[in-house]
Amino acid sequence: MVAELMHFFDSESDYDTGDFSIGIVRENHLYRYVSSTLLEGFINYVDIIGAVLLERYDHIYPEDIKEAKKDFHTKIHKFENDVLILARSPYDKEIVWFFWFDCDVSDCQIGRFTTKSTDERLMSMLKDYAESLIQGKPEEREEDWDFITGWVELSKTDFSGWISW
Repeated sequence: MVAELMHFFDSESDYDTGDFSIGIVRENHLYRYVSSTLLEGFINYVDIIGAVLLERYDHIYPEDIKEAKKDFHTKIHKFENDVLILARSPYDKEIVWFFWFDCDVSDCQIGRFTTKSTDERLMSMLKDYAESLIQGKPEEREEDWDFITGWVELSKTDFSGWISW
């Protein structure tokens, strides 16, 4: 079953530099295998609704979240796991942006869609999506480091200043 959040995207594709030659992310489209640098060009110009931190590469420790929040400018790599973010356009509140910052920095995703859904409803969908990505328990991880075992909600206050990888 596909999570409800992903139904906003009519199509998806691997990153193609030609798509961004005029600086537009197509509406209702999800781009995969995008660099974190490209996401940085968009994330700093939207209003964050909220986020989830996926437990993928390492266990989520509260001190990692505190450490990531210490700096005035958010460095997403300090969360030490993947971060999924929903944000609204400051110019049109019905436009919502989806960002997936992946720890290996080349498997990120970006997409945008239009909706009248409330922030609370969108966050509920994001959490449901995170839940749908769980592949097992940490003790089942064995040597597969690319294995999602849980998630933690982050608020918009967990991000400040200029956001970068």
